[in-house]
Amino acid sequence: MIPARPGRWYSWLAFGLPFLTAALVYLLTAASGLNWRHGGDDGGDLATAVALEGVPHPTGYPLYLASGKLFAFLDGDPARALTLATALWGALAAGVLSLAVYRFNRQLLWQPVPVATGTRLLEIACLSGGLLAGLSLAFAPLVWSQALIIEIYSLNLLLLASMLLALAWWREKTDSAGRLYVLALAAGLALGHHRTAIFSLLAIAICMYLAGRAGKETDRPLFNRKRLGAAVVLALAALLPSLTILMRGGHNPGSNWSDLSWNNPASFWQYLSGSDYRNLLFAAPLSQSLGRVAASAGMLFQQFGLMGLALGWSGLAVAGLSMPQYRPLAWLVSLGLLGHLVFAAIYAADNSQVYLIPFFAFWAVASGFGLAWISLTGLARWPRYRRTLAGLALAAALALPGISLAANYNRLNLNQDRSAEVWAKAQLDAAPARAILITNQDAATFALWYVQYVQHYRPEIAIIESRLLDTPWYRNNVARLYPELKLPAAGNSNGLIAANPTREVILLTPPGPP
Repeated sequence: MIPARPGRWYSWLAFGLPFLTAALVYLLTAASGLNWRHGGDDGGDLATAVALEGVPHPTGYPLYLASGKLFAFLDGDPARALTLATALWGALAAGVLSLAVYRFNRQLLWQPVPVATGTRLLEIACLSGGLLAGLSLAFAPLVWSQALIIEIYSLNLLLLASMLLALAWWREKTDSAGRLYVLALAAGLALGHHRTAIFSLLAIAICMYLAGRAGKETDRPLFNRKRLGAAVVLALAALLPSLTILMRGGHNPGSNWSDLSWNNPASFWQYLSGSDYRNLLFAAPLSQSLGRVAASAGMLFQQFGLMGLALGWSGLAVAGLSMPQYRPLAWLVSLGLLGHLVFAAIYAADNSQVYLIPFFAFWAVASGFGLAWISLTGLARWPRYRRTLAGLALAAALALPGISLAANYNRLNLNQDRSAEVWAKAQLDAAPARAILITNQDAATFALWYVQYVQHYRPEIAIIESRLLDTPWYRNNVARLYPELKLPAAGNSNGLIAANPTREVILLTPPGPP
């Protein structure tokens, strides 16, 4: 029988230990400024948008921009402020996921055991699973790397973990409208931040349906007041933060993307839905997509190690093949894994491995459940060794992430890295007066934008992104920034040199990855 409430101190420990540990490590290893490590090409664009209250590349990421503004008081350098924000969101994600798995374990695994075992040891077994999930995810190399740079994936992970915690909270009292609305709020914010949250949302919806069926709630109407209210909360949470992008569109800094205004809803929808990137869906050949799926298995081993793989498979097997009360969790984890894996395979972006981060989060849930089940099973079968078994579970929860922490610390440490900013200033320093610097890669373009637009470094030099030069909104930006520059007709970007014969033109590409 499940106790009425989770132990307060155990709940605080489930959240606090992973959060504080990850926060300390992330802050020690976070980048000192703008850099390109770990796929951080977009950092300059996001930092520029935060500093100038502008519009970054689609789909805008308004929650991330707002968090950057909140951290601006900690550091005058917008790039460093955003890096601190990213580190905090990553650490919070570890703590929230740990707490969610701890609560799932208590709901599903608390079972009659010998009285001599005691509540404290049962709590330790459930807590061990939560700590393993949070800490192993925090120090999985890919997740850790994204918490050290200016990127949106740590906040994405925090919102996913918040959805899972809200789901665990709702499962404790499924007739509570307030808890359902909290879950809808978390899901809406996640969907508004990154559209791939739809896969996690579908997995959670199936889990809720199965939990309701097990609780004999399937005879209720599909649409009642409570569910309609939750749908409204979800829709508003997904849409309202994005409306701040329209307000930013009126500021018109040089880096603003698209032509956004209240009078142009069609352009706003195209921007919000990421229409510029739809061509990447299913663009990868079938052989490449299948190769990515196969490579994901190797990445899973790299992130969690052999023991993490074994515990994850154990958790999935127990949840899917044993008692019916476990099966909603099996569907939740399996559908979450499958949805994000398929998207990462079919989306033909260069850095598509970052879309596996939610995949790894669901695997962490499975491994935390697996460890707790093994621990509780051992406590029930061998009560004579109950203290030893509980201690071993707790030791495993701390030791397995600790191995990854020790193995990857030096490789991932970026605390002296501001390479993108250094490179951009070097290019501007080397250019003659009134030169035209032409770029055609995100890494170079965004670094130069940040240095020139935010730090006002050599503003007389024109920075031109050749891939955008035929778009009306970008031509308007260039004309406003560099009024003396003569632009060729749209569709004839190669005429830029001929139109400006007295200005030296330099084609720039960033250095290769370190």
